[in-house]
Amino acid sequence: MQLDPSYATAYQRYSLYLSAMGKFDESFEQIKKARELEPLSISINTSLGWRLYLAREYDRSISRSFETRWRWIRRLSGRTLISARPMSKRGNSAWQSRSWQKAAELSHSSPLTISALAHAEALSGNHAGANKLLTQLEALSKKQYVSPYYIAVVYLGLGKNDVAMNWLEKAYTDHSNGLVFLKVEPELDPLRTNPRFITLQNRLNFPS
Repeated sequence: MQLDPSYATAYQRYSLYLSAMGKFDESFEQIKKARELEPLSISINTSLGWRLYLAREYDRSISRSFETRWRWIRRLSGRTLISARPMSKRGNSAWQSRSWQKAAELSHSSPLTISALAHAEALSGNHAGANKLLTQLEALSKKQYVSPYYIAVVYLGLGKNDVAMNWLEKAYTDHSNGLVFLKVEPELDPLRTNPRFITLQNRLNFPS
């Protein structure tokens, strides 16, 4: 940002770091600067929805996500269809599942989208569907690297917290980048008081 104050992506990425550390007010300031520099950027506008979600401002996140959702689908890459995530906190798991199904199709069934779809199916009560996707994810892991974090998320949706913790601890061993958001990810809230989870978060040694 010092080298090039007009480089919007730098503000966007710094905002992401601040969100991961739980510094949401500062994060919003940085993403605001990014949007001022590139107001039509699909990536930056979607990023705002993701940060609102992490801050648990679900209504605002949903509103922002709907504005960019269909444009984002057409240019799907990386962390896909973030707009689906907040719905799990708003009692619309069926809509979330349909959104992730579309994302999975367009991403050619990436591990991230399979995991997110399985989590959504589990939350909607379709445990059979979630387990089927979990099997698919485990089969895929024999052909390519699949982050243990993605598998942990599925077990968490199924209510199998101890098994989810096993996979989160493996994710720590693997240095999975998903753990960067351990401190703030709403999906992990059911584990916040779990002694193993607390130990894991302490091991990550996040700045205070």
